Amino acid sequence: MKALAICSMAVLLHAGVAETQDKVLFSDDFSVRSDRWDVGEWENGTARYVGETMRVRSITAPGNGSTFVNYDRTFTDHVIQVETTLVGGTDDNWQTVACRMASTGYYDLGISADGYFLLDVWVDGRKLNRSLGPTRSRHIRLGSNVVNVLRVECVGNTLRLSVNGHFLAEINDDNHANGEIGLSVDSLGDSYSEVAFDNLVVTAQ
Repeated sequence: MKALAICSMAVLLHAGVAETQDKVLFSDDFSVRSDRWDVGEWENGTARYVGETMRVRSITAPGNGSTFVNYDRTFTDHVIQVETTLVGGTDDNWQTVACRMASTGYYDLGISADGYFLLDVWVDGRKLNRSLGPTRSRHIRLGSNVVNVLRVECVGNTLRLSVNGHFLAEINDDNHANGEIGLSVDSLGDSYSEVAFDNLVVTAQ
């Protein structure tokens, strides 16, 4: 159980295609498989294409940690927008977006299906104290089979997180300048948690 801690780009999704005035670096509605996504099956979960979504499942077990699916391309300053939907298992979870994933660490920003958000800074396998959360937000849509739209800004040394058009929080950090992007799920409650990611858009900033 989590402990309680006390944007603006217009993107229209139409028929699975993103329309934006900013430069689109990459978009994926997961209707066509790409070898750049590191899909597979591991001890702590799976990542696979299901019904034109990317399904990431995390299996609850001590020390398992998050299940990630990475995209094999390096980005520097960018904004990520993606839809997340809990489709199975516990809502006591994390469903997040990672940016600037590199050998030295990464940034992890996202929400839980039971109403919390986080902004984590990871360096050499350690989460730094400047990380934020878990913090509750009324802007997160709760439970299964509901869509939340995450917006993660990774620009310069500033990290910002918004959900469903509402700004949540930001932090500053200089540890990671560029890296891959990723989608992840971490199950904290029952036996597993499975999330469908869809309509991913990465834009330049």
